[in-house]
Amino acid sequence: MTNSSSLSLDPIAIIKWSSTEVQPGDIIQFWSANESKWSHSGIISSINSPYGITYSCHSDPHWQRPLSDVYPTLYSEVRFICPVYSTI
Repeated sequence: MTNSSSLSLDPIAIIKWSSTEVQPGDIIQFWSANESKWSHSGIISSINSPYGITYSCHSDPHWQRPLSDVYPTLYSEVRFICPVYSTI
């Protein structure tokens, strides 16, 4: 009898901490020190001059908001969730 628990599952996303490794479409999460949790998420919409990383969210309707508007002033930490795309 074979052991079906030996199946290998590939990750669907990787958490990255450096803004130099991200691209449009990746998820950005914001850490709230007041709430002691990852309290908000958005999607990176562009990486360009003069604003650097910009993102979009639904709670405050905005698009292409510069990350520098909220980090590190409003949120003390950010992380990026980057999808892993198959090369099949």
